[in-house]
Amino acid sequence: MLEDFADLEEINFLPIQYKGEEDIYGRQKIFVLLGARSGDLFAFSEQNYKEIAGQGRL
Repeated sequence: MLEDFADLEEINFLPIQYKGEEDIYGRQKIFVLLGARSGDLFAFSEQNYKEIAGQGRL
C-alpha cells in the first residue's frame, strides 16, 4: 500500500474494541482520537456509529 502513496511514511491500524456506552476505555480512546483528529479513517458498526454520532462527536 505504501507504494501507492509516495508521500506516505507509514500506515498504522489501531483496533479499538467499543462495546457500547458502558465501555469506558473504548469510548475514551475513540473520543480522544476523534478530538485530536489523529486519524484519517475510522470504521464503525452502524450501531456504534449512531451511538457516537448521537453524542455529537462526529
